[in-house]
Amino acid sequence: TMLLRENPDGAQHATEEGSLDDAFTDLNLVGKRILVAEDNAINQLIMQELIAPSGATVVMADNGQHAVDAVRTQKFDLVFMDMQMPVMGGLEATRIIRTLAGTNELPIIAVTANAMKEDKDNGFAAGMNDYITKPIEPPRLLEILRILSRAHDMGEKTANDTGTAGTTITSITCLNSSKFPFMV
Repeated sequence: TMLLRENPDGAQHATEEGSLDDAFTDLNLVGKRILVAEDNAINQLIMQELIAPSGATVVMADNGQHAVDAVRTQKFDLVFMDMQMPVMGGLEATRIIRTLAGTNELPIIAVTANAMKEDKDNGFAAGMNDYITKPIEPPRLLEILRILSRAHDMGEKTANDTGTAGTTITSITCLNSSKFPFMV
């Protein structure tokens, strides 16, 4: 089986399916921190195993309240937020996170088994930037992480060109036309 891969310059090429692991490794997200808010241990393991080759640090929260607490006390570059969790669900957690200082540019991706239009609209209304459905499809997860990787690369290039660290990438448009604001 062949997969269509995209180079950092945007050029696409076909690769063998076995190289999907290589695609995650090629992202090189070393230094990036990703919060995964997920109550199911198996789904946590799947996300950890898929993201780990990218070099990003993955932090787990097993409910929405723990996710809110983590965002209050730590810096993250991306949040994957399960929609339905005990204690506090993903919608409520996202609404609270969006009230915290410095989180307007934090991308929050809904993780849901419900991909109905109403569910997506509710996520966007709560402040989520995009969604990924369960079961997690590695190519879709890779697509989202590539957007983070591009923002990281663009921020480094801009910082190097201007000599200014902490450059803000205002938004990057993803395939479904959602906006992903990033701080790099």
